[in-house]
Amino acid sequence: MWDLIEGAFAPGVEIAVHSHSEYSEWIFVTKGEFTICTNRETVILRPAKSFFISKGTPHMVSDSSAEPSTALTIAKPSGLPSH
Repeated sequence: MWDLIEGAFAPGVEIAVHSHSEYSEWIFVTKGEFTICTNRETVILRPAKSFFISKGTPHMVSDSSAEPSTALTIAKPSGLPSH
């Protein structure tokens, strides 16, 4: 099982370096541009591109475009707390 999350970011929004101890995530960009930094690499993702982040990997995600950006994230295993 997995969870599917849709996220929207305003230009310049950044999620500080963090890691997930309970799940891995796979980010698929649907609009705009995201920059993802891990302890191993930095990638820039545009629509139709994706990036896998293993459980426990420190990472930072930011909207690096001049427009709002959206992405779908698959978190595995499922069970994220609902907000």
